Amino acid sequence: FRNLSNFDELRIYLADDIQFNREMFQPLFYTFKKLDIACYTDFCPYTIQPNLLKSLTHLQTLNLPNNQHFKSADLAELRHTQIQELHFFVLNITSDTLVGVKDLKFLKYFYLETFAESMQANSFSNLSQLNKLVLSDGLIKNLQNKAFSGMSSLTRLLLEQ
Repeated sequence: FRNLSNFDELRIYLADDIQFNREMFQPLFYTFKKLDIACYTDFCPYTIQPNLLKSLTHLQTLNLPNNQHFKSADLAELRHTQIQELHFFVLNITSDTLVGVKDLKFLKYFYLETFAESMQANSFSNLSQLNKLVLSDGLIKNLQNKAFSGMSSLTRLLLEQ
């Protein structure tokens, strides 16, 4: 991206493993706003180098499909960005698995793919600024009391199977 200093959005479809690193994105640290990773398979083979996400300080939208190398705790790097929209995969929904997104003060739209069958009380309590929450691919059979407590700004909730 060396000669693309005004480049601000990337949508990439992956079939093979790719490593996203700081060197690759360095010319874009102050302009890049949207990273959208998509896959041709159910499992997406990619690696995001530590400290890359926090270097993208103007990042507003991030779409990360299912990947065994990337964990929800890794999302803590996003607190250094301006992230407003986040699409992420997590196996189970608890307040512990979402700890990486709790400090994202600009986050308004959260699209969460999950295979969770139940949601614990207060799972989203640290996300009071969210306007829209989408839970997709879930097999949710059990919503514990107060699963969505603390979400005072929520205007839209979509539960998709």
